[in-house]
Amino acid sequence: MERGETSNSKSKREREDNWENYENETVNRRGYTRANGKWTKISDEFKPHYEEGKSKKLLNLDCVRNPEEILERWSNNMIMLLATDERFSKVNLMDVKNLIAYRTTGNVLKNLTSIEDETWQQYARMTENNQQFAKLIIELIYKDFIGFNILEHKAKVNKQLTERAKAHLHNMQCVRNR
Repeated sequence: MERGETSNSKSKREREDNWENYENETVNRRGYTRANGKWTKISDEFKPHYEEGKSKKLLNLDCVRNPEEILERWSNNMIMLLATDERFSKVNLMDVKNLIAYRTTGNVLKNLTSIEDETWQQYARMTENNQQFAKLIIELIYKDFIGFNILEHKAKVNKQLTERAKAHLHNMQCVRNR
């Protein structure tokens, strides 16, 4: 406490500081920034395209802005792990399923664990090796959480991204020419 300051004024100042920190953190998380004393919404084009969770190894698609990118990166990591690590070439297909479930969290984990063992056995009979089984599980996740499999519709997705990029560049040129 400073000289001449009462305990009430100190606690009031601390509450105000805490509120300001809370306000700044909350509003920034919701996509706003403060400039010249005013809050303004950040345009989507300036937001990060890839949100990483606390752990890059765990797949969590709950409340994320870009689940397609997160799922694609995670699935690439899982396929790479199964293809390059010698330990996984010798395990059975149910162990691959358990590994994938272990590397997920949230609703993805709930979804994978809700599937009965008999169904997993049927899926296992449809594949020949660990990588194919992992790809099948990842396709199930894509279909359940994205709505379609990006791997199967890669050309369509790339075309949409190209069109968006061209429109963005066109808008930038129009603004610059004014």
